[in-house]
Amino acid sequence: MVDIENEYREQMDEELVQNLQNELQEHKDRLKDKEHQIDELMAERDEYKTAYAESAAAFPWFHRGEHQAIRQSLRKCLALHSSLMAKSLSSRTG
Repeated sequence: MVDIENEYREQMDEELVQNLQNELQEHKDRLKDKEHQIDELMAERDEYKTAYAESAAAFPWFHRGEHQAIRQSLRKCLALHSSLMAKSLSSRTG
């Protein structure tokens, strides 16, 4: 009877160890997946940083906020042009 109990305990211990090893492997796999996701996100972040730096180098005025002043100047020029075109057309027809 003692042999059967010992054998049963050994079997249960082996199953417990196997289950724990399986769980540990699952955790390791999930950790690897998370590390891979982090690596992908870091690479993507680096791409965005590079693109932003290239954009800032190509268009420094935009990154300094000067684009708003340029946009306002363009609007004024377009308004003046429209006004002059309207005057020109009215003087020709009038």
